[in-house]
Amino acid sequence: MNRDDLVQLTGRSRQRVTDAAHEVAQALSTRARVEDEVLRSSTPGRSRCASW
Repeated sequence: MNRDDLVQLTGRSRQRVTDAAHEVAQALSTRARVEDEVLRSSTPGRSRCASW
């Protein structure tokens, strides 16, 4: 990934999402922009869980 790319980490647990985003952003190999978003069941279009 390049600097123009975006990595978006999402989940329902604020602490887990924040910790994961921080860990990815601090990795030496990460060049992309990293954002985190805490999901709520009322967030339109984001209520489904991704398959693991």
